[in-house]
Amino acid sequence: MLYPLQALQRLGVQAWATLTRRGSSLGKSGVLLHDPAASSPHNLDDPFFNPEVQSRVARMIAGAAQKKAKESDLS
Repeated sequence: MLYPLQALQRLGVQAWATLTRRGSSLGKSGVLLHDPAASSPHNLDDPFFNPEVQSRVARMIAGAAQKKAKESDLS
């Protein structure tokens, strides 16, 4: 159980974040990112740890899916 001052502090921080919109996880692009693994420890040797690599791989997968869809439309 939280002590009364801790509970009051948490309530104040949540209210301040709501009023100043600092608690929003919605970026400027309007895309909501949900990545629960982001708060866990990372393997720094993992090549997919880098957001730029993740973006390139995502574009590659999307391109392959679009190419496959175009090929199936031609058949």
